[in-house]
Formats: sequence, structure tokens, C-alpha cells
Amino acid sequence: MSTICILTPSLKTTGGNKELVRLAQDLVSAGADDVRIVAMWKTENEVASGRIPVFYLNDAKISRVQVFFGLLSALVSFRKLVAEIGRANWVLSHYLTYSLTPMISRSNRWFFVQDLEWNFVPTLFRPLLRWAILGRLRQGRVLVANDYLGTKLHDFGVPVITTAAIWADKAFLGKLDRIRDVDVVLMMRTGSHKRADLVKAFIAARDIQFPEMNIIVITPDDHLAQNFTTNSVTRVFIRPELPVMRDIYERSKIFLLLSDHEGFGLPPLESMGAGCVPLCRDAGGVRAYMRAELETNIMPLSLDVHTILNRVVMLLSNDQELSRQRATSIRIFREGLDATTNRHDVLARCGIL
Repeated sequence: MSTICILTPSLKTTGGNKELVRLAQDLVSAGADDVRIVAMWKTENEVASGRIPVFYLNDAKISRVQVFFGLLSALVSFRKLVAEIGRANWVLSHYLTYSLTPMISRSNRWFFVQDLEWNFVPTLFRPLLRWAILGRLRQGRVLVANDYLGTKLHDFGVPVITTAAIWADKAFLGKLDRIRDVDVVLMMRTGSHKRADLVKAFIAARDIQFPEMNIIVITPDDHLAQNFTTNSVTRVFIRPELPVMRDIYERSKIFLLLSDHEGFGLPPLESMGAGCVPLCRDAGGVRAYMRAELETNIMPLSLDVHTILNRVVMLLSNDQELSRQRATSIRIFREGLDATTNRHDVLARCGIL
């Protein structure tokens, strides 16, 4: 019997956790007998795990205070869980879970890397966190979510077992003949590298220069939405279900991503399935799908908000170019779906079962 436990700090609604659930489901499809998700803490608005059972090391809700003061309790609970489960492969998904590696035998340590996580912290602390993360990754077997991450880790001397390529859900494929009455859709999230401040600055500049520009903001964070001003041309959606998101993308012309860094960046790709054209700062992972003429829509991180706004206006004013890029977006989306349909076969061959 093959038991595989996937570790995460919590099941907070994030793209990364959605991919962990999808990984668990693909492992079942690949032939694993027993797949579980182990969360170190609970949280509100958790990602639905479907038929994959979830175990918690701590009943408290995750927070910075809880992580600092409750980590020892989580370690004790994990030690007991390892003893109860016995032989299993453990998939660690976030640098917080790496604190659990001393209680897992080296031959049973797997890492699923979806991002270069040292970019999550202030610049001053990045070298130390990078050193710690890379050190842990060298003490186990590594799966990466795309070739961009594989190349980066290779450059740091970390061997990669295989690429368990992620892609957007095929349910994001939408209709192309909808009236596109939304000019721009943005994603606003917590984390300094996600740049919620730039989202707000962009909308403030729009208010002054192009007040008629129609914008929709999507956010998983209640407090961001509560402190955000909406009006007739700026609407906000909090954790919309997939059909609602697809409807938004079908109606939208441009998806604007303002992050400093993304290990992959699923939201712009999801929008491409419905023919919404991505325009993104060079966050790294977006290069995994912004190919062909879409490469011209990757903007240097050095551009200021007003320059970005002018890029948006130029693209919106060129219906022929938008139509051409819309077709390219759909084509790339479909090609990626075809290329990643065999991910369970990749997992079956990598030795994790």
C-alpha cells in the first residue's frame, strides 16, 4: 500500500493550495492507494479537498502569532502522526513545512516547488531564506510545477526529479463571442510581492486620466475588499466561484498582472482560456505561457504606474491587435491542456508511488 501525505501550512484559498489538491487527485489517478493532505493549522475559507482527507496538526487558526508561538505544538503533533502512519512519502509544499523534515527519513522526503519562496520576504532577508530553502531541497527529491522553476533550481545546483507541470482548469475555456464590456480585470492579493499597492495606484491613476475605463478587481482577501473603494466603473468580487470568474474573463479585454514575482501566475493563464489577453509585469513564471506575440505583453518591472496605464490604453485602442492576441491566448491555453493531460503518468514514473 502506498501512502502519500502532502504537507501545507494551511488550506487557505490560494492558487498554490488549489494545485496541491489537484496534485493529490492526480496521485490517486496515478495509482496511489492512500493520499492525504496534512495542514499545520486551520484557516477560514479553505480550499475544498473533495474526496482527499485532510488532517490538522493544530486546531488553531493560522496567523503570524500562531506560527511563532504554535510551531512547537505542530512539531509535536507531527511526530505523533508520523509514528501512527508509519511508512509514507511526505510531500512538502511550503518553506514553513520544511521545519518538519528532521522527522522524515531522507528517502521519503519529496518537495513540490511552485515558487521561489524567498521572494515572499523583504529583500534584506532573502539571501538567508534562499540559503535555508535550497539546503532543504538538496536533502530530498524535488518536483517542480513548470520548466521555468526547474531551470532556476538547476542554476542553484538543486537536482529536479521531474516537472509535474501545472496548468489552468479546462473549465476556464469560455466563449469568444461575448460582448467585452470590461476593459481590465486585476487580481488583488496580500503579500508584498503581489503588489496590492500597485493595483490601487493603477486605479487611482485611471481615475484621473481615463475615468471611463471599466475595471473589475478579484480578491480572495476580505480585508483588502473592505478597504477598497468601488464605483460604477470599478467593481470588486471576493472569492468568486469558477463559473463567475469565467464569465468575468469572457467579458474582459485585458488581464493586468502587477506582481513583482510569480512562480507561475495562474490567474492570467485562466483568463486566456476565455480569450482575455494577459498584460503582465515580468514576474518570472508568466514566461511559461506568455509565448509568441504575447511576449510583447511582458513589461519590465521598472515601469511606473503611469507608463503601465498608457500601455493598457494603447492595447485597448487596437481592436485588431487585441483580436489577434485573443486567438493566440486561446491557442496556447488549449496546447497547454493537451500537454498536461498525462501528468498522472509523469507522477507514476517518478518513483513517488
